[in-house]
Amino acid sequence: MIVQVMNKSEFIPEWNENKKENDPIVVVHKVPTMALREQLIPKPRLKLVVGADGKSEGGETTIEVDNRNLIQSMLISIKGLSVNIDGKEVEIKTAGDLFGKETPSILSGLVDEIGSYFQSVLNERVDSKN
Repeated sequence: MIVQVMNKSEFIPEWNENKKENDPIVVVHKVPTMALREQLIPKPRLKLVVGADGKSEGGETTIEVDNRNLIQSMLISIKGLSVNIDGKEVEIKTAGDLFGKETPSILSGLVDEIGSYFQSVLNERVDSKN
């Protein structure tokens, strides 16, 4: 069996009614490899509380999703995104641009949507039936 795979894919975010635009923002990203998937999928951390008598008194599980790491690892480029900062138009084309010191926080909703999308891509599984 031969499985057809592309090295990159595109995503059009819904943020700020982007999909209704004539020239929408397009996120070009890597299709995850097994190594990238293993590196980026958050692992649950279990914290147990043990009493003085050695018996478990409960615990908690935490998972931390790092959108910045996801985006920096998977993003190839961004097409069609510019911000006007004090009358100067600045293009946002890379993860470095997106997380730049001068990039306004108004883009945080876009960052969250891209991060959520990348999480879903990392968790995709192909169902196959014989």
